[in-house]
Amino acid sequence: MNKPAPAKASLADRFFFDWFAGEALGAARFFFGIGLAIYLTIQFEQLFQITVHGAQFHYTLPIWYFGVFGVDHIVPWANFAVYAALIAACLLFTLGKWTKPAIIAIILAIFYLKGVRDSISGDVHHREVPIVVCLLLFLFSNATAASASMRASTAPR
Repeated sequence: MNKPAPAKASLADRFFFDWFAGEALGAARFFFGIGLAIYLTIQFEQLFQITVHGAQFHYTLPIWYFGVFGVDHIVPWANFAVYAALIAACLLFTLGKWTKPAIIAIILAIFYLKGVRDSISGDVHHREVPIVVCLLLFLFSNATAASASMRASTAPR
């Protein structure tokens, strides 16, 4: 019988995702997730110097997307809640559990914490742009299959 010819992947898919086996993508995701949690903790640590039950105050120069969504003042306890969600999402991403929802949660948490930090300082920092690009590559890659292939290769036989 004739087998159907395998569908050719697009040039972009082959360039970004076909160079290495699934195990390599899973290993890259594992180490990137560990480094991401450490890096983001360092980047946002000044937000944790605010007292949890402290006074709420209005931003003097909110970042542009806070204006779009109507965020005009700081809620101190929200920084801690979003950071906890960020670290939980980094852990899930690192372990390969629910990777795509974890990536989306990480990106949203970065946007919120970056917005708070930049709205307080009045500067716009672009340090997180390369990280978001890497996360988007993982989002559109086959990171879920990489997790499954890593678990299958390490499973006892």
